[in-house]
Amino acid sequence: IPGSWVDTDYFFSSEYPKNSDKIVFLNISRLVEDKGIYEFLESAKIIKEKYNSVEFQLIGAMENEHSITKKVEDYNSKGIIKYLGHVEDVRDGIMNSHCVILTSYREGMPRSLLEASSMSRPFISTNCIGSNEVIIDGFNGYSCKIKSIDSTVNAIEKFILLSHDQKKLLGINARKYIKNKFEIKNTINKFLNVIR
Repeated sequence: IPGSWVDTDYFFSSEYPKNSDKIVFLNISRLVEDKGIYEFLESAKIIKEKYNSVEFQLIGAMENEHSITKKVEDYNSKGIIKYLGHVEDVRDGIMNSHCVILTSYREGMPRSLLEASSMSRPFISTNCIGSNEVIIDGFNGYSCKIKSIDSTVNAIEKFILLSHDQKKLLGINARKYIKNKFEIKNTINKFLNVIR
């Protein structure tokens, strides 16, 4: 039985963004080192220098790590990322994105990946404990190595070079996988079957 689940009605399947000139990558996480924020920021910088048609958004509350806070503010002011601050309801952010990124060093069960997948969004994630229970490389997104900017950049670039239909299919697959394995009603039924 999975240790976490998602309400697939609340995090509904949303239409994939229309084919456009801009690809939006969204990171939803606490702004701390263990969430791989440095790797996310540096990867965004490298990709932005090569591709004009990308936007990197970051949702998350500032915490007590001054160096990360300073770097987020600096990269936001330079237009490398778009920092959206703390957001109570992340559904609009997910709906407006093409891909969710999580560069964490470790996870319990990553809520951002469960919620994004439930809304039919593919993702790029480090192959860390927790995240590796959600990602199937090449099926619902792409995995990258922990603490590796090069690996993260490669995964992002691989996604950018997909056709619009290929990106959309990763999102469709993500939703199917979540409904099968992490849907809240199925998980509750499994618990009930165990305790009966």
